[in-house]
Amino acid sequence: MAGVDAALVRLRADLRRRARILSGRLALNDEAILAGAVAASERSPRDLRQLTHLFDPAFFNTNPPHLFEACLDPAMPAAAIHPVVTLETVLARLASGEKTYSRHRLRRVLSEANDEQKSSILERFEPMATKGEGRPGMSATDSETARFELLSRALRLQEPLQIVDVGANPIEGEVSYQSLLDRGLAHVTGFEPQEDAFAALNARKSAKESYYPDALGDGTDKELHLFRESGFTSVYPADPSSAAYLGFRGGMTETGRVTIRTSRLDTLKQIPRPDMLKIDVQGSEAEIIANGHEKLSSVLLVQTEVRFFPLYEGEPRFGDLERELHLLGLELYGFDFIKRTGPQSRYKRRLTRRAFAQAVDGDAWFVRDLRRAASFADSDLAKLALLADSVMRAFDLALFCLDHLETRGRLTVDEIEDYIALLPANLRRRH
Repeated sequence: MAGVDAALVRLRADLRRRARILSGRLALNDEAILAGAVAASERSPRDLRQLTHLFDPAFFNTNPPHLFEACLDPAMPAAAIHPVVTLETVLARLASGEKTYSRHRLRRVLSEANDEQKSSILERFEPMATKGEGRPGMSATDSETARFELLSRALRLQEPLQIVDVGANPIEGEVSYQSLLDRGLAHVTGFEPQEDAFAALNARKSAKESYYPDALGDGTDKELHLFRESGFTSVYPADPSSAAYLGFRGGMTETGRVTIRTSRLDTLKQIPRPDMLKIDVQGSEAEIIANGHEKLSSVLLVQTEVRFFPLYEGEPRFGDLERELHLLGLELYGFDFIKRTGPQSRYKRRLTRRAFAQAVDGDAWFVRDLRRAASFADSDLAKLALLADSVMRAFDLALFCLDHLETRGRLTVDEIEDYIALLPANLRRRH
């Protein structure tokens, strides 16, 4: 992922150790560590779009665009190739939704921004930041906290939500369920077979997180294909025509293969029956779910990566995954985001990412069939209401669950009205 000289490597290692000593929950990503090391060594960031002549395309390619910003070592012109993302790049990603940059990342950006930056960012991302949400004078963060407290008090959950995360590699920043985890309302059981990613998860985990190195599948041995960008790691080989068409040749260059033994989800005793499943395993989603019907028989929410354009040879298509989830009694509710790119051409760089229209993949929400909500247990309606609000930001679904609970005498109309008053102002219709 990065090539730097020995001095910079030592600086990065020292910065990472100090960060962990300061706080076990402080999760600095590679970009932050590299930026800190560059600053400490008095080196300067450079834009690789202006320096492509220094790099052999076989060694480094500035496409996709998230590799544009990197730190260049003057002594070794081709040394540093890992991205250091600028604020403007982060804001552009938030606008497009690429690389899963959503309200979770915006919350982190706002927490680090100065007053002038905050004002500018909030004006640009008012709907995402939910500026002006809730009661007059209440900030977005305070309003969200108040909603959590109200729901927790009104729903009276007896135990934390159980979340299973398959493919928990922390490459995309904050996970969708982070706010539940931070408030002690969830326990996460995660699986990540890549050694480096598994170590990173364990280095920063809280007492409410458990991680295992198991690779899930159908219980047979698989050949795991490793690529230059670890996020592409899959049991399926890359489709070279797709990589060329999308401009992914660099990241999808295979660097090795290892044989792994997969485990069936249903056979793993350490997994509780989850209320939510989050799964992102580069093509193996349908097979893992097919071998976990018993464990997933009562799951309320599934957040899964879905592929719209094939990246690998022989990988299941979106329809195959949808059929498997339908067998579990789940229906598509909507999409958290859709990643898009443009077909590779000599003129692709003349366009901004906002102009790209080729859908590649994204994250979809599948929810237990709501047409049968009358048969749901009170506790399941309560859990789904909390997941809808905090994970999905699907306030319509949250109110659907609260409505059913009110008709059963579990909630009062006043409690629901108090909840509505705390929703983003731009999402509430005036009487």
